[in-house]
This record gives sequence, structure tokens and C-alpha cells, in this order.
Amino acid sequence: MAHKWNYNGDLNLCYGGFFWREDGADDYVRVVRVTPCSDAGGPDNLFVVEQGSIYMPTDAESRRRALQVCGYENESNPSRHMLVDSFMAYGGVERDCMNGETVVRFGPAIPSDGWNPAPDVIKRANGNLKNYVRDNFLD
Repeated sequence: MAHKWNYNGDLNLCYGGFFWREDGADDYVRVVRVTPCSDAGGPDNLFVVEQGSIYMPTDAESRRRALQVCGYENESNPSRHMLVDSFMAYGGVERDCMNGETVVRFGPAIPSDGWNPAPDVIKRANGNLKNYVRDNFLD
């Protein structure tokens, strides 16, 4: 049975966020993270989409350390959402077991001195990032 995708991030995905879902394991969730290149001085129409997992060790000490990162250290029974949020901040995305990352650009190239990786996919200028991610990465 497929699990539903949850979302953490800005209301507008163009400012970054990540989708996550259960995959039947206690120690990880599947994740699709969207990072705008503009976060590092790149163009506003270029995004890195990463696929992988968030590893969440089940031992109490690892969870305690991760929960501290997001200020949840006083939670006696943290929710799964709190754990995912904390381990994303603590350890990030492990990309090795999935399709890695895809760089997508919407519209023409915009000159930039910041983070400007070559796009793998180029979409029309008025395309919708959320729809692109949903249609291509969220199964």
C-alpha cells in the first residue's frame, strides 16, 4: 500500500521545501527535496530536486541529538513529523539509493555569478514547479 506524501517547507515551493512519505520502515522515510539555486545567489528560475531518504536511527541518543537541532528536546513523545523535520536538519538527504538529483530550469537562462548548475531539464517559463515535482517525482 502506498503512503501519502507530506510536505514541509515554504507555502510557495519556489522558495524551497521537501516532500516525505513513509516507506514501511522505522528508521527512514523517502524524501524529495527542492532547493532553489537563488538561495546561493543563483537565478530565480533554477532548482535542484533531490530524491533519496532521510535516515532516522531508532536509538534514543541519536533521536535526542536530532530533536535538539529543531528545539524539540523537551518533547516526551515526539511525532513522526517532528522526527522527520529534525533528522532532515541534522543529517539531510541520502541520495545514493535513488535517482540522485535533477536540475530543472523554467524559462531562459538568467546570467548569475552564484550557484548556477547546468539544467538537466528545461521547462517553459510559465511552468509550475509544484506540478512538475508532483508529476515526475512523487509516485
